[in-house]
Amino acid sequence: MLNILIPMAGESSFFSPSNGVTHPKPFYEVKGKPVIELALEYLNKIEIKKRFIFIINENDSLKYKLDNVLKMLTNKDSKVVIQKEKTRGAVCSALLALNYIGKKDQLLISNYDQILSHDINKIIYFFNNKNIDGGVVCFQSVHPHWSYAEIINNDKLIQVEEKRPISKNAIAGLYYFSKGEDFIECSKKIIMNSRSYSGNFYISTTFNEMVLKNKKLKVYKINTNEYHSFYSIKKIKEFEKSKNGSK
Repeated sequence: MLNILIPMAGESSFFSPSNGVTHPKPFYEVKGKPVIELALEYLNKIEIKKRFIFIINENDSLKYKLDNVLKMLTNKDSKVVIQKEKTRGAVCSALLALNYIGKKDQLLISNYDQILSHDINKIIYFFNNKNIDGGVVCFQSVHPHWSYAEIINNDKLIQVEEKRPISKNAIAGLYYFSKGEDFIECSKKIIMNSRSYSGNFYISTTFNEMVLKNKKLKVYKINTNEYHSFYSIKKIKEFEKSKNGSK
């Protein structure tokens, strides 16, 4: 079983009433479809047995019925966890779904505001068939907006930094763990040791704990033009004008 965990409770200053946005970011339309629908169309292509787990804001559930939408876009087995208060980052939010993260099950943590022009099953096959404990998907960049992976021997991950380019391997918002318990244990570790960035705990940082545990970690590389982030309205407009957005 592959559990696909998608934290969606974080707020974005780009998608606010001051910018003329009246609905939560998941509902912002890209080429006539909400951001979250595009993201789930991509992830739904995963062929192995899977289950979606979402973490959403309480207000998005009460006012916009986001939980109903998510279940319609996936299946009845999907789990939706309601986050009632702001947390200190994606790691803390993800741990709210502790009861649904199978300790021995595979875990894929994904951003919801992105898609890839790359076969998702090739990525899953890579991680699933090389006796790998965990890994990330990377594209080339040097912009400090992203988190970064340092690698050796072409694909062995040895270090991760949040918002600090230590290589050209920017992480594309997909994090794989062969066992959910590794993510849980490493998440608790970074919180206990206050390994935060600007006061928040990021998913990427858990991989440094995996390195310390001598886990086998790999990087799957994609081309830069295969990664499409919708973290800002500007990025969405760029995608819509691109060759991929015009399909």
